[in-house]
Amino acid sequence: MPNPAFVSRIQAMADATGATQFVTLNGVERNTTTLLVDGLPVEIVLPTITPVDIAARLESLDQLNAHAFMVSGMLVNTRDRPTRWQATIAVLASSALTDEAVANATTTLNNELASITGAVSPRPIYAFTLSGRRTTIRLRIENISDEPLRVMVRLTANKLTFPKGDQVVTIEAKSITDVAVPVVARTNGSFPVSLDVLSPDGGLALINTLYLKARVSALTGVAQLLTGGGLLMLLAWWGRNVRRGRRSKHSAAGRSNHPVVRPNGGLASNEPSSTNISHS
Repeated sequence: MPNPAFVSRIQAMADATGATQFVTLNGVERNTTTLLVDGLPVEIVLPTITPVDIAARLESLDQLNAHAFMVSGMLVNTRDRPTRWQATIAVLASSALTDEAVANATTTLNNELASITGAVSPRPIYAFTLSGRRTTIRLRIENISDEPLRVMVRLTANKLTFPKGDQVVTIEAKSITDVAVPVVARTNGSFPVSLDVLSPDGGLALINTLYLKARVSALTGVAQLLTGGGLLMLLAWWGRNVRRGRRSKHSAAGRSNHPVVRPNGGLASNEPSSTNISHS
């Protein structure tokens, strides 16, 4: 099945010359005339041509078409560029074009796409600190092109959550835009956070993943007061038990050293007594 866009361009070119006319399949027999020479029909034999294998080219063009589609989502003002890109890719699928011609046209188109995707990048940021459980951090994204571009900003961390999820934002032309990202800390500590800047559909990475370091100290204010109070109560309980244990030991020692009064008025000694027995 031929590409409709490709056929439409050929028809437009043919119609401009007036030498040919496109008809539907069911009208071919009705609209086709026989070429006669001296009243006899002329049989035209076309030369045998070895078919050109363009399977690899078509696969490459499919990838280029998908790439161009994702880049088109970044454009705020398209200026018909996505339509032109698709038309160019459709023409490059023709077996009438040499591989060299296709390669040159593909390089030109890729350079145009790269000028858009390479225009956006985050400003350097290596670490950030969260002093509360909920806060908002600001990422600075730069656009060096002369037109506004849309991108998706994605932060990922095991111990942080991002209530807004992936954010699609517009970065103004030749400027740096602050992107506010709400953050909720799940625990205290230091851990890595990955930052990705993507095409708006999330399918095309515009930068290599950046790894930031988050430092979280979320227990502040009342939480710290309660924690400190609990620690003091624990220390007081431990000290009271230590003192109670010492008093019990002293009391037991005093009872064991106290003299005992015998019934006859004498004092009993704690030392064992000796009895002398005489034998006659």
